Amino acid sequence: MKLLTLFTLIITATSSFADVAEKKADPAKIKAIQKIYEATNAAITAMEKSADAAKASDITVDIYKKNALNRSWEAVGKYNITYKSYYKHNPVNAQDSVLKLTRTVESTGKNHEEFYFNEKKQLVFYYQKSDTPDLEIERRFYFDGDKAIRIIVPNETRDEYTDGDKEIAANIIFRSKVLRQKFDLDYQEP
Repeated sequence: MKLLTLFTLIITATSSFADVAEKKADPAKIKAIQKIYEATNAAITAMEKSADAAKASDITVDIYKKNALNRSWEAVGKYNITYKSYYKHNPVNAQDSVLKLTRTVESTGKNHEEFYFNEKKQLVFYYQKSDTPDLEIERRFYFDGDKAIRIIVPNETRDEYTDGDKEIAANIIFRSKVLRQKFDLDYQEP
């Protein structure tokens, strides 16, 4: 009986390990996503170095700032939201290709989010860092289609979802689409 129980535990542990191994993100996809956000950030950094560099760059940036006059809000105090859209414009087909969207909220703390897109205008990477009293977090989500394939939070990297991750990933995807619509009047579902 004990031998049967031990055998059952070994089989269960092995099958659980196999499930986890099957859920590992494809390293080539992760590397490709990393190349996208590294190249995007390098191009944006180069573009933002000077006015001359910005004029020579094929990247355009649009900025929308809520509370641009930096007024104090009742019961809130200082509260600003800044949205930035980095994109390339194709004059041949008059289409904009979104590269990166950012959203920064400043109040009692700072919540900064970055959304990165591939050439097909699909969300591939999300980064968030927040030091607000109600949310202190730093996290990264790698996406393939509408599915997060890797999640990185402090002290942990995982390629499988928890129930909470599914909800957060769905919210990130939804918000990326809303932000794209804010900047792109010709937005169409990819």
